[in-house]
Amino acid sequence: MDTHEKKIKPRQPLSEDEQKMLEKIDDQREALVDLIQKMVQIDSVNIAEDVYNERNDVFRFLEKTLKKMGMDVNPIKVNFPGGSKDQYYINLMAGIDGKNPGKRLQFNGHLDTVSYNTDNWHKDTLPTSGVIKDGMLYGRGAADMKSGVAAMVIAMKTLKDCGADFNGRLQLWCTPDEETHGAYGSDFMVKNHPEIVKTDATIISEARSQPPLQTPTITVGEKG
Repeated sequence: MDTHEKKIKPRQPLSEDEQKMLEKIDDQREALVDLIQKMVQIDSVNIAEDVYNERNDVFRFLEKTLKKMGMDVNPIKVNFPGGSKDQYYINLMAGIDGKNPGKRLQFNGHLDTVSYNTDNWHKDTLPTSGVIKDGMLYGRGAADMKSGVAAMVIAMKTLKDCGADFNGRLQLWCTPDEETHGAYGSDFMVKNHPEIVKTDATIISEARSQPPLQTPTITVGEKG
C-alpha cells in the first residue's frame, strides 16, 4: 500500500529513546494497514441518534486487540433509552501507565461511520471490503476515522513495547456515536464519568477534508 506522508525534521535533536520509537513505528507499517482493514471490514454504521443500530462488534474486536497488546482495557456500556437489555453502546477506554505519576494524555476517536448505499460503490471496492487497490485502502470509515484510531493504537503499542521511561498515563477513548452528536459517547462520559475522561490534553486523529489537503495537519483547539 502506498503512503503519502511528509516527515518533519525536529527542531531539537531526538533522544535515543525517541529515535528507537520512530524506528519501531516504521516497522509497524504492515500491522497498521492490517488493523485498519480489519476494522473497516466490521460494519459500524450510525443511522440516527434515536434509532438503535448494532455496532458493538468493532468495539469488541478492538477490545481483544488492545488486551493482546498488554494494555488495561475498560469497556463502558451505555444503555439505549427504551431499548432491550441487549441494546447498548460502548465507550472503550484503554491505557498504559508510566513508571511514576504525572500528567495524563488522551487519544480520542470514534468508531461509528455514516451510512452508505452499496449501489453507489464499485463492486471491487465495496464499503466493508477494506480492499487495497492501486495503493489505496477502500471502505466506509477508512478515512473517517478507523485509520486514525488504528494509528493511535499502534502508537500506544510502540510506546509500550519500547519500554519507554515516562511519567503519567497515556489513554485511548473510542466513542460510538460521533456522527450523530455524541449522546452515548462524549456527552454521556463527560456527564457521568468525568474522572475517567478528564485529562491534561487530548489528541483527536480525525482526518482533514478541508482544502488545501496537506500532511501533516495539526489543528489546535480549546473548549471549556
